[in-house]
Amino acid sequence: MENKKAYTGIDIFRLIAAILVIANHTSPLLDYTASGNFVLTSVFARLAVPFFFMTQGFFLIRDVERDNGKLVTYVKKSALIYGVAIIICLPLQIYKGDFSVRPLLPSILKNIFFNGTLYHLWYLPASIIGGIIAWYLVRKFGYKIAFAVSVPLYAFGLLGNSYYGITRAVPFLKNLFDEVFIIMDSTQNGIFFAPLFIVLGAFMYSKKRKMPKRIISAIGFCLTLTALVAEGLILHGKDFQRHDSMYILLPTVSFFLFSFLMTFRGKRLRSARDISLIVYLIHPLFIVAVRFASGFVGLDKLFVDNEAVMFITVTALSFIASIVILFIFGKLVKKTAVSKTQRSWIELDTAALRNNVNEFRRIMQDGCKLLAIVKDEGYGHGAFEITKELQSIGVDAYGVATVDEGIEIRKFGIKGLILILGYTDPTRAKDIKKYDLTQAVFDVDYAEELNSQGKKIKIHIAIDSGMHRIGIPASDIEAVESVYSFKNLSVEGVFSHLCVSDSKNEDDIEYTNNQIAAFNALIETLEEKGLPVKVKHIQASYGLLNYPDIKCSYARMGISLYGADSELGYKSNVDVSLSPVMSIRTKIIQLRTYQQGETVGYGRAFRAERESRIAVLPIGYGDGIPRNLSGKASVLVCGKRAPMIGRICMDQLMIDVTDIDGVKVGDIATVIGSDGDERITAEEVADMSGTITNEIFSRLGRRLDII
Repeated sequence: MENKKAYTGIDIFRLIAAILVIANHTSPLLDYTASGNFVLTSVFARLAVPFFFMTQGFFLIRDVERDNGKLVTYVKKSALIYGVAIIICLPLQIYKGDFSVRPLLPSILKNIFFNGTLYHLWYLPASIIGGIIAWYLVRKFGYKIAFAVSVPLYAFGLLGNSYYGITRAVPFLKNLFDEVFIIMDSTQNGIFFAPLFIVLGAFMYSKKRKMPKRIISAIGFCLTLTALVAEGLILHGKDFQRHDSMYILLPTVSFFLFSFLMTFRGKRLRSARDISLIVYLIHPLFIVAVRFASGFVGLDKLFVDNEAVMFITVTALSFIASIVILFIFGKLVKKTAVSKTQRSWIELDTAALRNNVNEFRRIMQDGCKLLAIVKDEGYGHGAFEITKELQSIGVDAYGVATVDEGIEIRKFGIKGLILILGYTDPTRAKDIKKYDLTQAVFDVDYAEELNSQGKKIKIHIAIDSGMHRIGIPASDIEAVESVYSFKNLSVEGVFSHLCVSDSKNEDDIEYTNNQIAAFNALIETLEEKGLPVKVKHIQASYGLLNYPDIKCSYARMGISLYGADSELGYKSNVDVSLSPVMSIRTKIIQLRTYQQGETVGYGRAFRAERESRIAVLPIGYGDGIPRNLSGKASVLVCGKRAPMIGRICMDQLMIDVTDIDGVKVGDIATVIGSDGDERITAEEVADMSGTITNEIFSRLGRRLDII
């Protein structure tokens, strides 16, 4: 089964990479061996920044394939960090005399966009510029073009870096790079250096199930790293290098290193990213501080003249300071940061989604695959978020209700089967063809209309085995045969639907078994007539959970995929451990105390029977919270249940927090999900509302952000 844990190896190496950066700037082996120090600082340590760029691509590019919003957020956040870093390092710039350079303005602009205002800060503008370039290359053109552009950019950069010896020997190249270096001091930047590694990281995420195994990655890393050391020493010995940060073998070594780290999965080290970033930003301050302090107290020989001690001291101080900074700003407190900026939101537990998929795979018959039903925004969970996560764990078949839903998830980059289970106007056959979708065909007339459009499209024939909703009756063999005869329709599968597979009633069980028998009899007849049935499927969520022995090509998993039952207290015939994927949260925006007898809300539906403390939440029936829950349901605040009072409004609802101590504005309220030892389930909410969980999920408003 797919390992559902976090990328612990990547988290740990973030910290190692930060240490390598400090080593690069302190030369810890210089007092002992010049060549050894070169290998450490100019070869080994050069893996750090490409690794950081690859993590950027690995975790960013996959999340911005839907729209520009995520990219814009990343750029804004990175620009803010860069601005803060510039301010922090401003005293060092003044000390170095950076503002005495003339002309001043071109120098400042060059430093801001390419060089970094202090030597190590070049990484931040490079991550912004390189991120934008990589994102648009991948988003607009795909990985082949992205590599076709980023590799030549990197190759050009090599000629201004470690392979500058070639450039010096060719007058044309020398003159060209002289012009380049007027604009930027180094090709180690966001145009020539960063894009390749960001694209490579994104590519490795998209292909992570096909990455080399741990032993292959380890061997590949060791061999290519050895070759990289040789490359670096040769170039250094020939005095080719203008700078020593870009090598031919660096992308290959980085690939094997990253693929090796990807194989280590475990607990998420949430603070590793923040600590490594802060260490990267502040360590030059400690280099200067240690030099100044040691000179002030007369310990120059111990701390300044001994580079190894300097390295250890700066590393220790940088990490300690980073941890302190995180505590000061509350970064290590387990709290939902989105509450500061969002109104109300949906939280997705991707580990729960993976668990559910693995549980289904465990009980499926050999040869059966999961077909994920992601219609209506993935049952309200977010089609983008759900399909991208499912694709990452090997799910390659999806069910939607409309052609536009199918087009949408195809545009997300989803591969494999996308089956349109609902009606599509025949005139849109061109869209079905263009986006490689598969259409459900439910009668001969509809098949004929589709065929008349002149577009060769894939179809699954819908069979009515007893539900009597849509489909060709299972007994009408001639009608099914006639669908095979249409030249523009490629029959890829045959399917049906069980209408009472969730029931434990004996009559319903018999009815379901009759449906299964009718479906199988049809399949057998078709095969006897030489009509191929490439795939067949009749199980939906309860079809699998109650009738797991059916041999099918796919099991169409809907509500169960999201870790929920349609109704409260339902028990299936198969023992599976499913976990809820969704939580719905909001926050308290106002607290007021009302005296006994005062009323709250529309219709004065709530009257205080005592002095009551009432909180307002910015969520309502416009967000999908059923209005008929007014006065019946509760939410969780500070791990305790707070009853909803008054009438639920379109955009707000009120809760009574009189009996909960310490409640304040900004506290998170959970409508569905867990808080401490308490949990409110979607099934509970649906039961109170007099409906099923499917409807609760499907009516969720699109203004709820998904995180």
